[in-house]
Amino acid sequence: MHAHNHRVLVECGVTPVDWAVLSAISYLLPIQPNQLLIQAQLESEDDFSIDELKSASHNCLRHGWILQTEKWH
Repeated sequence: MHAHNHRVLVECGVTPVDWAVLSAISYLLPIQPNQLLIQAQLESEDDFSIDELKSASHNCLRHGWILQTEKWH
């Protein structure tokens, strides 16, 4: 992630791992929860683990940035 983008995200309360989830979901709607985590991991410039992405997905859900229609595995 570019430094200027990172600064803006931090100012808005979005972590880089949150951004990986949001970025992956932004153009892949609808997507299965397990596919989202894999896609976010593949597309991210950073080396986030599936556990980090799963935690970020739950954080995004809590903030209302994404909606869940199926149970997370």
